Amino acid sequence: MLNPKEVDLYQRAKQMGVTDSTAKDYIRTVIIQAQKIYVS
Repeated sequence: MLNPKEVDLYQRAKQMGVTDSTAKDYIRTVIIQAQKIYVS
């Protein structure tokens, strides 16, 4: 299940007019970047 922040990113991405798959890729990239920041 997505957490609220991911849902918010997803909704924002969809509002920008990207497709579902692009939005998911975008979110995945954002999450990976965020995890790298948290880990380091």
